[in-house]
Amino acid sequence: PTLSLSPTAAWPVQSTCYEASFQQADTDQDGFVSGTDVRDILLATGIQQNTLALLWSLVDLKKNGMLNLEQFSLIMYLIENHKRGKAIPFTLPRNLIPPSFRKVEAPATNVASGYTMQNTVPTGNEELDALLREVEKLILDRREADQEIVQLEADMTVKNSEIKNLKIELTTLENTVTQLEKQKSEAEKRLEALDSQIIQLGRSVEQSKEKVKEEEKRLSEFHSQNTQDGEDKSINEELTHVQREVQSLEGEKKTLSVTLSQHNAAIEKTSLELTKFERRCANIEELAKRIENENEKLKKAAERLNQLLESNDIETLNKEKDELFGLLVEISPIVENQDAGIATDPFVTAVRPGIGFETDPFASTTNSSFTNFDAFSGKDPFGSDISNTKSPSAIATSTKTPPPRPAPPKSLKTVESDPFSGVDPFAESGVTATAATTDQFADFANFDAFAKS
Repeated sequence: PTLSLSPTAAWPVQSTCYEASFQQADTDQDGFVSGTDVRDILLATGIQQNTLALLWSLVDLKKNGMLNLEQFSLIMYLIENHKRGKAIPFTLPRNLIPPSFRKVEAPATNVASGYTMQNTVPTGNEELDALLREVEKLILDRREADQEIVQLEADMTVKNSEIKNLKIELTTLENTVTQLEKQKSEAEKRLEALDSQIIQLGRSVEQSKEKVKEEEKRLSEFHSQNTQDGEDKSINEELTHVQREVQSLEGEKKTLSVTLSQHNAAIEKTSLELTKFERRCANIEELAKRIENENEKLKKAAERLNQLLESNDIETLNKEKDELFGLLVEISPIVENQDAGIATDPFVTAVRPGIGFETDPFASTTNSSFTNFDAFSGKDPFGSDISNTKSPSAIATSTKTPPPRPAPPKSLKTVESDPFSGVDPFAESGVTATAATTDQFADFANFDAFAKS
């Protein structure tokens, strides 16, 4: 689609800087490249896949999954700006629209519905003059209504884009919840395994205590016998042997006690991590519900706008204009601040977990600020005060906090020394509750899937 903008407006992108890379990726020499063609070039920039997905959606103006030289130069230009710390816009600013996608705006005229306005010349007939003035007023009203309709159509296009991005965000959050549930299940399994090991260690300790008691009893008997017959050499040797066995059993007892203490500490740590996972799941579920509710409101507003535009009911449109604009502006705080809640969570994965998209070649989640966005010249009808808007994550946290898990039992005995502090025979290597995952929700090889949306 072409957008109304003077083709002579300055375009800050230098296409010649990226022409060599474009020619290298354009293997079929048709003047266009797909996501698969430029996959390696974009990944080589070091930008995360979810950020690349957002940039692709901005520059793919025709939504066909193909980029020409200007669009390819634009995405590379946005990548360089992002590396310098500049925020990624929610929608493409007017000055960044490629020249080939612009059209010349028709000069304003006084033509409305095939009628050319002319200065009213008094005819001397008051009734005729009144009719002429009424006709001129109706023409002006009609032109203003047409302009409002054009503006509403443009606003509806922007909101449709926002709805699409919200759907992508909702899918991302759902995938994140699924991933966290998997991690929770794995942590519970690990906790059960540790509980089983504790039971086994407890039994081993009880058996060791019984053996120690038996050996102490035997030692006492040997002492009594040795007192009666101190000259019996064989008894002395057996007594020495028994003493060594007792010392060995005491050492084994200490080892088992140390191991038991280590596993108690591991269980406590796992319990705390599981509690954090549960809180994270609750926060994300609340945010997903909020986004879904706001999405429904936007759909209803868009349907009502379509009905009014199709019926060409100017009077009803003027009456309901403020209400519809208010409903559209209401979603702005959620759109602008939903990423802030996710970015501050310590359990978000390194690739923004679950960045899965159904039709986008990348995932669409970034920590971006859209406060500088201006879709049209003049005052933005959708502007909102971001400083007074709470983060959805903060709202979710304040509304629902899962109860903490009970603390595991503490060790009944404190061991003074730990001869095996560096070795845990029962621990599994790499048992940590990290938020990293091997699942990539954004498969960069499926660039062309975005083109089929």
